[in-house]
Amino acid sequence: MVSFRVPDWLAVFVGGVVGTAARAGLDEVAKASPVHGLFLSWSTLTVNVVGAFLLGALSAWVAGCLARGVGDPVSLKTLKLLVGTGFAGAFTTYGTYIVASVGYVSLNGIAEAVAQSLG
Repeated sequence: MVSFRVPDWLAVFVGGVVGTAARAGLDEVAKASPVHGLFLSWSTLTVNVVGAFLLGALSAWVAGCLARGVGDPVSLKTLKLLVGTGFAGAFTTYGTYIVASVGYVSLNGIAEAVAQSLG
């Protein structure tokens, strides 16, 4: 049996390519169907909520596997790099959310920006 280990950089790269494509696709959908009254695109909020959930679920699942002795630790590490660092890192944009929030402050004042940011 031949064993093949994916290099860490390749797992991050592949996950990043897929995450970037998914984000770009969602942004195109958001441009075609904007929600008026929001200080940022609904796609930005969506990717950050989905990304946070994905990272939490992945971390809990991997930790559970490791605690039960299920799965190969090297494979689980590669999965975390592929899905967590690569895909979710490229898919989410907390930086975009922050930039949009700062821009909202300059247009509408800090109190309204804080209210919008908190929902």
